Amino acid sequence: ATAISVSLIFTEIYVTRSLSGRSILRGSLGLLLLASTVQSWNRTTLVFVGAAVLILFARNVGRMPFRIAYLLMASVMVAAVALSALPEDSALSRRLSGLEDLDLSSRTGSIGEREAEADAVGEKIAALGIAGKIFGAGHGASYDVKYTWEWKLNYSNAHYGWVLFYMRYGALGYLYLSLWIVTLLVSILRTWRSSNPASIFVCLLSIWNVGY
Repeated sequence: ATAISVSLIFTEIYVTRSLSGRSILRGSLGLLLLASTVQSWNRTTLVFVGAAVLILFARNVGRMPFRIAYLLMASVMVAAVALSALPEDSALSRRLSGLEDLDLSSRTGSIGEREAEADAVGEKIAALGIAGKIFGAGHGASYDVKYTWEWKLNYSNAHYGWVLFYMRYGALGYLYLSLWIVTLLVSILRTWRSSNPASIFVCLLSIWNVGY
């Protein structure tokens, strides 16, 4: 739902061709809607919004300089207001604090738990021998992993895409994942300058997919 709604808001901003009062109102309303949900954003949403704003600027390079200035000021103002109003106990505040205190050797916290998943998957694949390392454990594979406060038993998911692909397809999974990412990047490169709303929407969804 977040990917669809945020992509639609940015699509509306992208297709704005002139700075009429109506277009400024629509763009400002879209930015305000984004800011109103900032408390629940995760790291993927932050990366997407950053990438979408950069593409927005890139699309307007060489066009009206004042439009770039307007977009830059609006983005900075919305970001400043949203971050200043962000409660310290909100989900986004905790995620940002986690990045500041990042320790990849730890196996606690949200990032540490993802590293623990990678360790557990590596142990499972190693136990399957050379065939498991090449072809993986299949779609129905599961593993046990210790999170900060609990054990996940028969867990069949992984937060890192390369860990999930390695568990299911082994070393071949890295090839599959690479082909998938290349396909998404080609889609982004082919559509990011388009003036067609459907193409822009596909471009933004492709960015989401790369992030996920």
